[in-house]
Amino acid sequence: MNPGGKGIPMARAAAKREVLLAIAAHDGEWYWNQVDRSISGRSPDFIGPFSAEIDELAAEGLIEVRPCPELPGRVRYWLTEAGRSSATEQGDA
Repeated sequence: MNPGGKGIPMARAAAKREVLLAIAAHDGEWYWNQVDRSISGRSPDFIGPFSAEIDELAAEGLIEVRPCPELPGRVRYWLTEAGRSSATEQGDA
């Protein structure tokens, strides 16, 4: 049971952190499926697809989602300067 729903925002924050650090480790090199495989099963707080986390990180200016010209329909994930700072502050990038 989760009285007051306080665990949900904490789980979301943990999931966003996992996505940010996975992208930081392979800045610009990975596609969706590679980020997904890196995260799946690693964090007990991370459940389901991470599209919401990607959208939030992009909206916060921490990552950029760029199309991959050599593979139409695919994108790669890049850290912004703010994303690099955030990942560095967390001590894992």
